[in-house]
Amino acid sequence: MFIAQKIHELLGNFSSVGRGPEFESPIIFEHIDLFNSHLNIYDGSLGLMTRVDLAHSIKENRYIYSSTPINDTLKENRPIRVFFETANLNCVELEGSWFSLYNKENHSFTDIEFPKLDFPLPDENMNYYLFNPEICYNAALGKFAVSSYSVGYLSFFDTTGTHLNTISYDPDYMEDLESFLLHKSGTPKIYIGNMHADDKHIFALNASEVDGETMEKVELLIFDWDGVPVKKLLLDRAIGAVAFDHENKRMYGYAPYEEELVLYEYDMTTWGL
Repeated sequence: MFIAQKIHELLGNFSSVGRGPEFESPIIFEHIDLFNSHLNIYDGSLGLMTRVDLAHSIKENRYIYSSTPINDTLKENRPIRVFFETANLNCVELEGSWFSLYNKENHSFTDIEFPKLDFPLPDENMNYYLFNPEICYNAALGKFAVSSYSVGYLSFFDTTGTHLNTISYDPDYMEDLESFLLHKSGTPKIYIGNMHADDKHIFALNASEVDGETMEKVELLIFDWDGVPVKKLLLDRAIGAVAFDHENKRMYGYAPYEEELVLYEYDMTTWGL
């Protein structure tokens, strides 16, 4: 089990009413080609991608940012989420597909269909829950990993949307799903709800199991970029989302079910990676 150190001090507050960009439903996403001083935000309600230059904003004591709309014709192609961005494409979530690649040069989408199971779903809308993806990109390898919320495997694609391979890390997931969906027996397992990566490893936070209203401790699954499991760490509490400082070997976890909404720091040098 890996124990966290509680973070007590608030180091800064960049947000206030009436200063800088406005959002309705913001989600932070990763931009591969920009320096780490940029905060990249997508607002699905507005269909806007906003980049805040934190370093220059702090230096000049004002918000320095740019906003770019993503194909917003009658809102028909407005993405729900943006997973990552490179110089030439965005990886996004659109209604009707597992995920899509948006080509910036010709303003076109390549839609990747939901995976097929060994049995038909009682309701096709269940795809959105079962395959709700987390996606990480490896610029050095030119490929990205896709997880599913209720299916125990990782799939890998290149930047053209070509499927490379799929690795199952839970051999029982299909049997459990079929039993629940077709026979209403048991409960479906919940897998990856939050995922991050560097050039060597993929870090996947297993969603917590629920016992009444009490969230249990969670696991951090670590894979290499071939999908091979490297390590499984049991964290000491219910962490809802994580962020990484790979340079200083630190992981930060958000504990949403604790009264003070605490952030915890984990020392990655003890993980033996």
